[in-house]
Amino acid sequence: MSTVDISDVGPIRKLQIPVEPGTVVVLEGGNGKGKSTALRAVATGIKEKGGGLTPRDFTTSGTISLPGVTVRIGARVSAKGEASHGFVLVDTSGVGQLINPGVKDPAAADKKRLQALVDIAGIQPAALKLNEFLGDLKGFEIPDKPVTEIVSALKRWLDAQSRDAEGKANTAQGALQQIGEIPDPSGEDVRGPEEVQRQLVAADNEASNLRARQAEAREASESISQAATDIPSVEETAKASEAASAEVAALRERLASAEATAQAAKLAAESAQQQHATLDRLKAKVANGVSEQDVLDADAKLKALKEEHAAAVKHKADSELATQLRQQAAELKAEIEQQEGTAKHLRGLAAKTPELLSVAVDDLEGWTIDKSLRLCCEHARGAIPFSELSPGEQAIRAIEVVSKRASVDESQLPIGVLPQDVLESLDQENRAKLVEFARESGMCIISGLASSGDVTANVIK
Repeated sequence: MSTVDISDVGPIRKLQIPVEPGTVVVLEGGNGKGKSTALRAVATGIKEKGGGLTPRDFTTSGTISLPGVTVRIGARVSAKGEASHGFVLVDTSGVGQLINPGVKDPAAADKKRLQALVDIAGIQPAALKLNEFLGDLKGFEIPDKPVTEIVSALKRWLDAQSRDAEGKANTAQGALQQIGEIPDPSGEDVRGPEEVQRQLVAADNEASNLRARQAEAREASESISQAATDIPSVEETAKASEAASAEVAALRERLASAEATAQAAKLAAESAQQQHATLDRLKAKVANGVSEQDVLDADAKLKALKEEHAAAVKHKADSELATQLRQQAAELKAEIEQQEGTAKHLRGLAAKTPELLSVAVDDLEGWTIDKSLRLCCEHARGAIPFSELSPGEQAIRAIEVVSKRASVDESQLPIGVLPQDVLESLDQENRAKLVEFARESGMCIISGLASSGDVTANVIK
């Protein structure tokens, strides 16, 4: 039987610890009698260094003896001989945290258990395969924290990003609602403003021409009225000319004065003829003049064209605005679709973050992580949370995962230290399960139990 013999170390005077494959060794003793010291001494003897141990009071040195080697504990730690025991210390530092995280909140406790398992398994952030998980998604800065904290930070970031995308989609939806129903002026039978403008210019020119012609006709009519009162008639001048001629024939004596009178009458007749010709021309202008109704009709046409032009301009502006609104609405709908799709994708990723840890612990047989980031174990009842296992099952699963992760070959004896509070929490049935596990795994498990008196080492049967 192999043993670890401790002498004059801390409070321990003499203690022999049996170390055999497939056994559970319990260190029993009162508080301060050396149980914790003995556990540290086993580790120091195997590693031949460290441990923070000191000699027993009033002694200069103590020793830890293992097959083939003696480790001296004094001012410094030194080893003599060559170890032949083949003992391998299994790192069980995370077992206590895995079994009893020391917090009451279930979620916080599961988080600590998960981190303990990650630590035990030696899982590094690279095992999360974040780049593969995120794909083209950028912006997440990996914190310099434990793996579980990284996954939690990633989930919070994805949740925040999804909320941001949802907010953008809601903003776009609000803008789309403000646009409302867009009228479609394209179906209305309205001429273009350019065409109406051309007709408007032509009608304006026509109305101006009619008003000018009307003014000319009025001016000619006034001239006719004035001329009619001032010009002697042709008949009267003709009679005067005949009378004058007769008087010339009869009164040759008065030829000189009569000829002058006749000549004057002739000139007056010629002037009257010219004035009557002018009057005839003026009457023609009046005959060809524009009526008041023509001008009114032209003005009405011009007014109608102006109104049509204004309507055409408004219709064109409405059409252009409708086109802009339809373009804006299309862009908003695309934005809504894109942001809602982004939010859905981000929510999906956030829901899948536990899978990152699941992938990371894939090589830990029998261990899984659910969507709530709860650490679970395969059980006869299916996958159940580790926290719902019995204390004995928890201890066995914890020691099992530790032993499987240890690098131990067939010629070596793995030794694991189980925290005292864990062993004390086990009833007799669960302690028997622990012994059975040690026997099946070939491991030597060392723990402690509180009792009275000096520390002793006993193998559980």
